Amino acid sequence: MLLVGALGSPPARSQEVKAGDLVISQPWSRAAPRGAETASSYLTIENKGAAADRLVGASTDAAEKIQIEQISMTGAERR
Repeated sequence: MLLVGALGSPPARSQEVKAGDLVISQPWSRAAPRGAETASSYLTIENKGAAADRLVGASTDAAEKIQIEQISMTGAERR
């Protein structure tokens, strides 16, 4: 479904947000093309604190449901 997020309007971007020891950066999303059932949004969540934390849910008024997937890059160069 990455293609769905790559089509249509330009991406919406936001600044870095801090919530306690959590830093949320590089959030972006696009509107889904007409007739599409899914769209993609991306962000990075980094825990700068010593205590472990975990993401247990999400909500939005913009969609009926949210699916959370973790993507990581280890030892890969960003191009």
